[in-house]
Amino acid sequence: SFQDIDILAGSLNSGTLNFNLIGTASTAKLRYVFPGNFSVQSGATLNVTANVSVLAQGGVTITDNGTLSFAAGDAVAFDPVYFGAGPTLIAVNGVLNATTTSFTNPGGYTAQIAVNSGGRLTSTGSTIALTGLTLASGSVDTLHGNVVSGVFTINSGATIAITGNDFSWV
Repeated sequence: SFQDIDILAGSLNSGTLNFNLIGTASTAKLRYVFPGNFSVQSGATLNVTANVSVLAQGGVTITDNGTLSFAAGDAVAFDPVYFGAGPTLIAVNGVLNATTTSFTNPGGYTAQIAVNSGGRLTSTGSTIALTGLTLASGSVDTLHGNVVSGVFTINSGATIAITGNDFSWV
């Protein structure tokens, strides 16, 4: 069985890459790890298939200029490797899709999703438990049936559809 699979810092410049469950024995400890900054470029797609775990280590930025999709049962953790590693971020300039995905920050340090101008976030039934979720002016976002905790910022000029969410921890 596999455990951590480190994704080298760099870019997915074109095409589609799928993070799948792999191995012939248990996949319980399988996790794709970003120890360094990574970009999904315009025209490229990174799909994290169902029930896959992803870890973004402290200070890492995952920049989405293309399409980044998380499927049902995925667990995305933002966790510092050491104190003072700096904020961990998913910067959305392209499309971010999440369906019943758990975004957590077990280390308690700064970890956020920032949907920038021109970016699109579509999240359904997910848990977003980070220090911040920001929807910038010029972003187009759809949140349905999510549980959101932490600072939730919607800038004027963002186009957003919000239905059936739980913001009691915001």
